[in-house]
Amino acid sequence: MNKKLKSIAGISFGTYQKTSSEAGIPYLLANQFDEGGRLIAGFEQFVPSTVKGVEKHCLQNGDLLLAGKGFRNFSWQYNKQLGQIIPSSLFFIIRPDQSLLLPGFLNVFLNLPNTQSRLRIMGEGTKIPSIRKTELEELRIPVPTLEIQQKIVEIHRLHKSDIALTESIINQKKNLFTGVVNNLITE
Repeated sequence: MNKKLKSIAGISFGTYQKTSSEAGIPYLLANQFDEGGRLIAGFEQFVPSTVKGVEKHCLQNGDLLLAGKGFRNFSWQYNKQLGQIIPSSLFFIIRPDQSLLLPGFLNVFLNLPNTQSRLRIMGEGTKIPSIRKTELEELRIPVPTLEIQQKIVEIHRLHKSDIALTESIINQKKNLFTGVVNNLITE
């Protein structure tokens, strides 16, 4: 069964805030994600916690961010263990109805190559690609049972773990190669 995103999730925009490098609530920008859409450690910009009403802009556990402007339209799932975070206006905030849709499942779906292609098409027509909220709301999302969604989330977790392990092995092999060649050169 497919449903329009707007019928199974709330969709809003991140916010534009004046920031500083002084302590406060971390302000999330696109450059804080690597090419794979993974959050890079460390925040450089903060919104003063003294700003009136700033807490209403903080992410809630299970919220998804979708980069809606620019050339990378990745999705990322927020976890409350990261503490308070305010996303910039570059992002859509997608808050799924968790009685129908697991945030992890929606995150996996939004990052699938076919979905990414559809999102890129939505953003075409301007110099800097920008997805319109009305088009995103109409995006059709498959809604399998919560049990199947959970299995997909677990498969995705195992997949990411496997990739991280493979990347680690590749780096170790590169280091080994470099060390062997350097030893042979200096003999």
